[in-house]
Amino acid sequence: LKMARSSLGGMTTRLTLRAGLRTPKKHLYRTLCTAEFTMAGRTKVAAAQMTSTVDLNANFQTCSRLVQEAASAGVKLLSLPESFSFLGSSSEESLSIADTLDGPIMQRYCSLARESGIWLSLGGFQEKGQDDKHLFNTHVLVDDLGHIQSFYRKIH
Repeated sequence: LKMARSSLGGMTTRLTLRAGLRTPKKHLYRTLCTAEFTMAGRTKVAAAQMTSTVDLNANFQTCSRLVQEAASAGVKLLSLPESFSFLGSSSEESLSIADTLDGPIMQRYCSLARESGIWLSLGGFQEKGQDDKHLFNTHVLVDDLGHIQSFYRKIH
């Protein structure tokens, strides 16, 4: 049993995991997961849309404006679209601009979340891969303190 409290609207999460349940015929083991969420009041979430370009600074300014508008409206979690930080005109250009999760591009968005006091769901960050020929389309969740809480490297 795991209990966690998040600053996202005072949400309490209870997660129960049971492992080792066997299906009778196939003798396969499964894990069952049950989640229970309780919210203190209502939490306002929003989705933002924008048209990204190859210009990192212009895109950041647009995102910053959208985040500030959302924060002023009482939003606690804002979802930004895929390729929010930039949209390269070619694979080569995207590879040359892509950055790591602890690099300066993501640090700007972490600071933005902290300064505005809201969580950011960053739809598709173009993350630099292990070499100069690959990048990941990574979804990143940043909390209101500016820390990366979760990320998922999309596989499709």
